[in-house]
Amino acid sequence: MCENEIKSLKYEVHVVSRELEIRNEEKNMCIRSADAANKQHLEGVKKIAKLEAECQRLRSLVRKKLPGPAALAQTKLEVESLGGGVTRLKRSPSKGSSPCKLACLLNQKPEDSPAVVEFRNRLSKVLESVSADADVGKIVEDVKCILQDVNVCVDHDKPSDVQGIHQDLKTAVSRIHEFVLLLRTGEDTVTEGNDLVELINGFTITFDHVLSGVKKLDDFVSDLANVFNEAMELKVTFRGLTSSEVETVSPDCIEKVVLPESKAIDKD
Repeated sequence: MCENEIKSLKYEVHVVSRELEIRNEEKNMCIRSADAANKQHLEGVKKIAKLEAECQRLRSLVRKKLPGPAALAQTKLEVESLGGGVTRLKRSPSKGSSPCKLACLLNQKPEDSPAVVEFRNRLSKVLESVSADADVGKIVEDVKCILQDVNVCVDHDKPSDVQGIHQDLKTAVSRIHEFVLLLRTGEDTVTEGNDLVELINGFTITFDHVLSGVKKLDDFVSDLANVFNEAMELKVTFRGLTSSEVETVSPDCIEKVVLPESKAIDKD
């Protein structure tokens, strides 16, 4: 009887010891898991701190490169002014300014044609700014820009036929001719045999032929370009231009300018 009890007690002790070992192993596993989780948490904290430091550095760099409120306001004003202005299209160098694109303006009254009014005003400003030391090259560039802008305005409205030329165009052509004649007032341009003088004389002949209907405005524009190119090469200045002569090419003298293509000026 005692032996059976002893064996039973030994078995119970063995079972309890095994349970204790299992629980100890479970406890050790929980400790190891907690240590691993704590290690991962610490690594995550370190990474977050590193990322926050990098973000702070990037914020400081961005703040240094961003413009201030005054610069932003100036940029906004520039964008608004550009958005409300006239958009200029780039044109191929092989394509010269085509006066035929302005022919559709001939049948309109000047007050009904904003493009004509704008062309007249801008050309008036160019001629009004002429002084004794005027840069001929700048004048040529301004005239080219004006022609390009007006050409764009009427690019989609070409007429099928133009029967006549408005009288105001004759006046404008005459004013342009008078303006070109001012180039001969310089000291370097009055020499006999000077290429510029010869070109101006030829331009005068073409001007007379255009008024008489013998030649067309194509020839007039071509000769005008040749005169300006030669003047640019010679660096001609308006030294002979007096204040009274400047008034002769003032905006009051230029009215309702339009340039058609391939149509001669009708005789009055």
